[in-house]
Amino acid sequence: PIPLKELLRLEDYSTTRIINTYKVGSDTVTKKQDLPFCPDATDIERLIRVLDTWNNACRTQQLNIDDTARHSRAREVLGGDIQATWDSHISKIAAVDQTNAKFISNCQSFLLNFLPSNSYLVQDEYFRNTTKPFNLSCFAAASRLRLINNLTVYLPGSGNKPLYDTETQMKNAFYKLML
Repeated sequence: PIPLKELLRLEDYSTTRIINTYKVGSDTVTKKQDLPFCPDATDIERLIRVLDTWNNACRTQQLNIDDTARHSRAREVLGGDIQATWDSHISKIAAVDQTNAKFISNCQSFLLNFLPSNSYLVQDEYFRNTTKPFNLSCFAAASRLRLINNLTVYLPGSGNKPLYDTETQMKNAFYKLML
């Protein structure tokens, strides 16, 4: 499971610059953004965070990368063996299934190369049985819980839904961590 105690801060990640050029009418628009880079699969949380950040950055107001390009260009934020595994995985997916709407489910099937199929249930069980570490502030614990909840949609077995769907469920989970 992704632990409540942060092992590597997002600020400590290495980054890569992504550049996308596209046409709007007769104008050519170039957008650039620095995104976190995942060099290997030793840190699963980093891998999932990089894929999530990539997915969010591809939106129209940022990089404006759609469908098949979103899938094929994701390799730019992956390194080493992960890049080769991603390329192999994407080559097996029909072009008609390489859509924005299916990006998360395609990531889930990709992550099966590194995670067990019941990862979502393992993460849920982890939160049922863990408490807030003493040296972690309440604010940091709440922020971490929210981040991990947002990342759980990428875990195999999640059905594209987070552990906690509502604010009430998030609050209850947070209070349970305090016990």
